[in-house]
Amino acid sequence: MPTLYMAWRGVDNDELLYWAVTFDGKWWSPQQVLSDRSSLSAPALAVFKDQLFMAWRGDGDDNLWWATYDGNAELKWSKQSPLRDRGSAVGPALGLFQDRLYMAWRGVLDDDNLYWAAYDEENPFRWTPQRPLSDRGSATGPALAAIQDKFFMAWRGVLGDENLYWATFDPNDPRGWTDQHPLSDRASNESPALAVFQNKLYMVWRGVGGENSDDSLYWATYDENNPRKWTDQTVMATLGGDQAGPIVVGSVKRPSVAAFQNSLFVAGVGLNIHSTTGVPEPGASQGLVDWTKNDPNQQPQGPDPEGPAHPPPLEPKGLFYVAFDGNMPTLPVMAFTNRASEARVAQTVFDSIPLSLRNLMLKHGFDPSKGINEFLREVSPGARRPLPLRPLVGF
Repeated sequence: MPTLYMAWRGVDNDELLYWAVTFDGKWWSPQQVLSDRSSLSAPALAVFKDQLFMAWRGDGDDNLWWATYDGNAELKWSKQSPLRDRGSAVGPALGLFQDRLYMAWRGVLDDDNLYWAAYDEENPFRWTPQRPLSDRGSATGPALAAIQDKFFMAWRGVLGDENLYWATFDPNDPRGWTDQHPLSDRASNESPALAVFQNKLYMVWRGVGGENSDDSLYWATYDENNPRKWTDQTVMATLGGDQAGPIVVGSVKRPSVAAFQNSLFVAGVGLNIHSTTGVPEPGASQGLVDWTKNDPNQQPQGPDPEGPAHPPPLEPKGLFYVAFDGNMPTLPVMAFTNRASEARVAQTVFDSIPLSLRNLMLKHGFDPSKGINEFLREVSPGARRPLPLRPLVGF
């Protein structure tokens, strides 16, 4: 039962961290606030050894922080842990490669070098010492993703250099990574995002800033046979509705991407699209949960059922996502009407049955390997009675 997680920092002066989940890409849980931790920039997410990891930079400091969530039914995250020997101006990235979790980030303030470390349970701080990449830098920080036997890092250049760059992990290199490779035919004022979909590595980014700011989203795939190793850039656009020309999806912040439900889910901040938008439904996957019946304190996080069919998204920093089939976006773009961020959002997918749901199955004497649909049939013969909220939200 794959679960898509989304996390983000609040908007304007709200520096708290928030998260939510969906099981089908249509129904989303209420947003959950982590009121004991905050950040000036975006968090990062990754799943490693049956735990959800979140990493971020502080709000009153530029140290890096991290925590985990084990899928407990109380929706409680671990105590936040600081990494006081390292910091970032914009926040880190997380990536998994060959059964090891990595973190990469840009330095603090005027230090635009890139750094990296690996998760290590034997280390008292749980992370290896930071290793600098002093021959390369970024104004906005890197992205990480692995495909087959390659681990990729991608980033935009330093202040004044909006070109995109990439490198791959190389344990035989003293730096740990290969030389950087420029993509001088494409640029962004934000970092790119990386994700693997249908056995291809995708890079997605927004255009450049400046007087004629281009907040359109672009994408390309890694191609070993291409001299640049990447395909030509393509704007994320489609034809639809009564539009005379292509409908282009754009974001004011760096996008995030995650492979989910046979699509790439592309999430952004500050929707810019000349098309009718949809609204994510309140509730949970396949209607299994009636949020308000199971927990009266939880309010639906979608449109008022008696309100407009398509209320406008929060502007200019409202969250949205669009399903991308690998060639073009699938309309409508889904815009949240009640959640927004000052920075990009983070996404990751856990591909197994939620831990707390697994525990619920075992409590009923059910074999979790049979799957959730069989469990529903056995627990609620002839009718899909709503299950409790909490076991479905964890993973």
